[in-house]
Amino acid sequence: MTSKESLFALKQSVQSLLQQLSPAQYTRHLDLFEGATIGQHVRHIVDFFQCLDRGVVQGTVDYADRERDIRLEHQPGFALEQLTLFMERLGNLDEATLINVLADVSANPEAQRPRYLSSIGREFSYIHDHAVHHLAIIKMGLSQLSEPVLLDSKLGVAPATLRHRESSNQ
Repeated sequence: MTSKESLFALKQSVQSLLQQLSPAQYTRHLDLFEGATIGQHVRHIVDFFQCLDRGVVQGTVDYADRERDIRLEHQPGFALEQLTLFMERLGNLDEATLINVLADVSANPEAQRPRYLSSIGREFSYIHDHAVHHLAIIKMGLSQLSEPVLLDSKLGVAPATLRHRESSNQ
């Protein structure tokens, strides 16, 4: 499976999740998240997709330069729409294409930010892994909701973990 294919599979899982959540569930402040919401985590995932999308056009990806569109936090349908738009553009990208990434490794606003050469495929892999991490957090948050949500058992689980579990079960 390519990094691009992994993102399409991930989008299907996120779509299934977002279609089940009511706006009230999506925006509920959860103690487990120290008052944050599922919607805020989804917004963060979509932010990274959008940063890569912008970076492809600009020639440099900057994951610190996020728009933080509050509609993504409050409207699961809007979040899904934005994710779908990215996935449509993604189909035209070549994973071998080189791209610069501006790193963000210091909280000091005066610190020099290093720039690294990467590829579209590597960045697809990065945003996939980043999304899986946040989906694992979201999955924990879903357990705090009183209304049941049907989940893909693979949601929020890294591919290496899934392979390990499968080999351990045989």
